[in-house]
Amino acid sequence: MRYFPLLKSFQKLFKNTIFIMKAGISMKNKDIGIHIGNMFHEYRLKNNLTQNQVAEYTGLEPRHISQIERGLSKGSIDTLLKLCNAYSITPDVVLYDLLDDKVKNNISIYDENFKKLNLKDKQSINHFIEFFLKQENEPKINS
Repeated sequence: MRYFPLLKSFQKLFKNTIFIMKAGISMKNKDIGIHIGNMFHEYRLKNNLTQNQVAEYTGLEPRHISQIERGLSKGSIDTLLKLCNAYSITPDVVLYDLLDDKVKNNISIYDENFKKLNLKDKQSINHFIEFFLKQENEPKINS
């Protein structure tokens, strides 16, 4: 079986690649980890938190948080939820950009952008939405 070494080479080459069949794309584990890490790093800084503060809040080790932010570890679903709670974001904020474009097109961009705002900005926008909805429901006076 002279093709066996070739098969082994291909297995090594594609070892860190995930094929997402439904989406019709391939993405390397490393790329996913880097994306997730960058997102968590960004939201930790937006919340003015240190890795030690996040560790205290989540019960995770600061070393583990650092590994996630550097893309060396993706963590578990439990870790994802703990970090999302610490940064007041939902998991879809972190994972949205990993979706296939066809899936993204079916999701409202307004909803995704809203989720990325801080609490004060969300409250302001909700205030405006309530104002406009109230105006829309008021009876119109003909002039």
